[in-house]
Amino acid sequence: MSIHRPSRSVPLACLAIELWLAAGCACVRVTPETIRASRAPPELKAQTEATWREAVEILNDFLASPYNLSLPNGRYHLDDKAGLSFVTEKGAMPVAVTCSWLGDLIYLLGGQAASLSRGFVVARTHGVSGDRSVDNTLFQLMDGERKPAHKVASTTIHETSHLVHGRGFWKNVGYALELLFLFRTNKNSAEKRPQATSVELLHYLSSKGIESFESPENVKITFAAYLFSLPVGENHHGPYTGDDARWSAHLRLARGWFAETIPALPGKALRDELRGLERELMEIDSRRGNHPSGGDGHEADRLDAARILERARNAAWKREMLGEAFFGKLEKLEKLEVEEEP
Repeated sequence: MSIHRPSRSVPLACLAIELWLAAGCACVRVTPETIRASRAPPELKAQTEATWREAVEILNDFLASPYNLSLPNGRYHLDDKAGLSFVTEKGAMPVAVTCSWLGDLIYLLGGQAASLSRGFVVARTHGVSGDRSVDNTLFQLMDGERKPAHKVASTTIHETSHLVHGRGFWKNVGYALELLFLFRTNKNSAEKRPQATSVELLHYLSSKGIESFESPENVKITFAAYLFSLPVGENHHGPYTGDDARWSAHLRLARGWFAETIPALPGKALRDELRGLERELMEIDSRRGNHPSGGDGHEADRLDAARILERARNAAWKREMLGEAFFGKLEKLEKLEVEEEP
């Protein structure tokens, strides 16, 4: 399955840099209040704050959706003075945004942001105001072009996932060692959970017709295929505490797509192809009881299910690639063949 690569995030290598940054050297804390007090033109300040609040709305809708499986239930809160925080039943976790020299360095190294212990840093852009509160890579491209709200949301939730799933001195050192000696950035072990969160948000956005790599009709089956493809040991999706519970939840998602899609497809051959794939999926489900829980048989079933859903998704793509007109003609031919049969 082809998925757009999420924006890279380069965490800090050591806690000493964090402490130096916290001392206030060449950095600006980004909040709605500092945006309003910036040197930017009034219209740009208003647009930047509005975009940030729209991004928070997108993220809160995502967090409450079935697509969020890697972050705990919660909501973002954007306070005028304190800035951004992620609120769960355990309390409020600061997600402070800072534009600093360190963010500038991270950008030069190819990253979009860098997670700290209480938030993340971004780089200064070549915007019109020259003020870090507004002209930074959370809100703008490097040339100063404004980002849409869903791009702001994507950076924010990726960095939040880093914070939720752990950050600290030794983890930052581990990341740095992998980066320096194994040249790992997106494949760094510290990126697995944040990348899962980014992929989940991408599926959610596609289901809403935003930033679509997939038609909204096919997002559900693409997402189900992605879920089945995750190794059990690397499936960090919180609501499902066991292998059987995960399987059942993913199976319900896939079967829901089959139920919605098959009746609406033009062309008997295409409908029959998807019905056959659904039967194959249910055969896998029926044989799972013969395997010990967590054994090699379950792993093989998971991979087989992912392949079947990939085939189902590719079959559904035929409708989009060939067009409704083609399948309309095909259906007429199928009806003629039935009528001509003795």
